[in-house]
Amino acid sequence: MADAATSSSKKKGPDHDPVHFDYIQGEKTYKITTFNFGGVEDDYKEVIDALKSDIVCCQEINKTLPKEIEENYHCKSGQQKLKVLVKKKTFPDDPKEEDEEEREIRNKKMKDLEDHQCTVRLNTLIIISWHGKQKYNTKNAKTQVKDVPDEKRKHFNDLQSYAHALSIHYKLPVIIGGDFNLKDDDAAEHSNPEGPAEFVSPTKIQRSRNIDYFYTVFQQFEAVSTPYDKLMKDAHASSSSESVTSEIENLTLDDGREVECPKCKEKFNIPQESTQDID
Repeated sequence: MADAATSSSKKKGPDHDPVHFDYIQGEKTYKITTFNFGGVEDDYKEVIDALKSDIVCCQEINKTLPKEIEENYHCKSGQQKLKVLVKKKTFPDDPKEEDEEEREIRNKKMKDLEDHQCTVRLNTLIIISWHGKQKYNTKNAKTQVKDVPDEKRKHFNDLQSYAHALSIHYKLPVIIGGDFNLKDDDAAEHSNPEGPAEFVSPTKIQRSRNIDYFYTVFQQFEAVSTPYDKLMKDAHASSSSESVTSEIENLTLDDGREVECPKCKEKFNIPQESTQDID
């Protein structure tokens, strides 16, 4: 199981951190991210821009996507608040329309799980955004329970079978990114692949708690999880720094003086070479 370092500290905001990896195809490298947006209060455009990804597997999209995102991404929606975003600049061709063969494979392999996936078929690969079941109806109770390991494993095996069937039929690699609601080590232990496959999961201090990861067919990669707070702070700092640089010619400063961002109140050093001609 491939892995990479990440942070496991608790924080306010989303319950999940985005996980990404670099997909290498020929001479090109694409950044693919999976992220459960549940709990995100920031503007979706700001978050998606911060991800800087060519493809985003989204779960729990609870708000309408901004117009700018729909203009810059091919957006396919599934049920259960699932979406797949594909950057038009990277993949200018529209995703393939679902054909009879794809529907037949899904109906045969996915059974009652169709509304937990969103599948996008591109010219060179297939992407699936997945949100595994969290609660299950019990036979002897009116309420639902969260943990039914055998059912979760069975559903994951059905998902595996679906991915391998797609890959074999279309002769394309398949990448599933999602909130599996099944611990990565549990999924790996009970995995039943029907061909070459790889789990791509970020390392945490408590690996057994990982439920956000990738499952790839015919490929091997390394995933990295970025703490959500760091993602947004870095994006904000970058945006603020660019804003400060664009306005620097209107300032009269001594070399090396700090400038406070009016938005986030963080301080930035003005590089000496940027201030030589200001006086």
